[in-house]
Amino acid sequence: MTDFKFKDVICVGFLPEILDIKFSINTDYIELILQSDVRCVLLSFKNVKEISLVGLDLAINALEFIRQRSKKSIGFCDYDEETFEFIIKTKKLINLSLFENIQIAWLLYSINNQRVIAYVDDEQQCELLFYKLTMYSNFVKIVKNKERFDELKQDYKLQITSKTRIKSGQKPKLYEKDGAIVYCLDSIIHSEFVDSFDIDEFNRMLKVGFKIFTFSLGSAPTLGLYAANFLSKISKIAFEYNAVISICGIGTKHISPDIIAMIKKSNIYLYDSINAFFDDDSIIYADVSNADFPVAHVTKQIVTYVPEVIKCVIASLDFVYDVPILYDKTQIRSYELPQNQSVALSIMYFGSINFRLVLTLQQPLANKLSQLFFDDNNNSRLCFYGLLNIISSKITSFFETKNIILKPTMPRIYINEDFYDTKSIGAFVKFEISRYSGSLYISA
Repeated sequence: MTDFKFKDVICVGFLPEILDIKFSINTDYIELILQSDVRCVLLSFKNVKEISLVGLDLAINALEFIRQRSKKSIGFCDYDEETFEFIIKTKKLINLSLFENIQIAWLLYSINNQRVIAYVDDEQQCELLFYKLTMYSNFVKIVKNKERFDELKQDYKLQITSKTRIKSGQKPKLYEKDGAIVYCLDSIIHSEFVDSFDIDEFNRMLKVGFKIFTFSLGSAPTLGLYAANFLSKISKIAFEYNAVISICGIGTKHISPDIIAMIKKSNIYLYDSINAFFDDDSIIYADVSNADFPVAHVTKQIVTYVPEVIKCVIASLDFVYDVPILYDKTQIRSYELPQNQSVALSIMYFGSINFRLVLTLQQPLANKLSQLFFDDNNNSRLCFYGLLNIISSKITSFFETKNIILKPTMPRIYINEDFYDTKSIGAFVKFEISRYSGSLYISA
């Protein structure tokens, strides 16, 4: 019999001393887990002294049964080196994460505000761990060299080694690459996709500054009138922000002349494949004009929360840079383009209220993030996502205390280019970190 303990978003079952063919999980526990709000279900090896391959398979199958019926994350924890080596030899770990101890699992599933060092020797694991740790407001130093990890680890209370491995879950249906938003479809653009398309999300991504959107159709045989009408509709919306729409995975020879004429009139680009799209520098590095777009002035409702949002951002910067932050009085004005070479990070929060946040960092401050988060100093874009994860965690946590649920959009990162909106009126504040400048801009 396996006993389970529930705490917030995680429940842990403790495996018996002998894990063999007799292992099972009581059906009452399974029903309790399935009906609970926990996001992660773990089985702990803390008490295990003897393991058989059959017993391990039964434990994996029990967790997989729970995952398939609830979509909860599953995994093992609290194992030693010998047990870890035994576990990873099985070929059934497709959906399971491995956590050296329960404390590491907590870091990856709930707000912690901890400083962590992680030794990661796999590039995919590096990105997954970094993203999940920062998403729950943890600062993490990623080290890819074991000797360097041993040298630095005494400075961190919490340490993660390569014996922790997390799973990525399902392939995303939407992702960002090289400043472009990619929608992934298995085949054609059908009515179900059109009906479920989140037009509000599309508008929010336009407002944070995304200018290129592409639909990757996989193995689509053709493009019908229904899909062409849908694409023309969103192309008109994109046109207001000088953004462009493209379709990948289908050539002109498979489309009727009338529909080709229709999508050309709507300024929609066609590519044989997603690779052909990204190889087209005229699109990826297109000179998109900033002349005309809908302005979005700050509202009284947003102004009410501006002081607290600023506090969340400053606290996050203080946490990451680990130095005092000096900042000026807040002004109500348009966004001010930086005088020095800078990086701008644009993100939008939506829910009961909606607002846009633009964080601008002078180039040395942006470069410093790579040194702080990564020992190899070679992951600048990932660092920007990490900083915004920490900021977003603090902002959404604050609003939860006011019974307001907010979610962040995918961020737009401006490197070697200026944030596009210098017309909308918002709350603007300048700050200084170690003699280098930055700014924060909040608008609708």
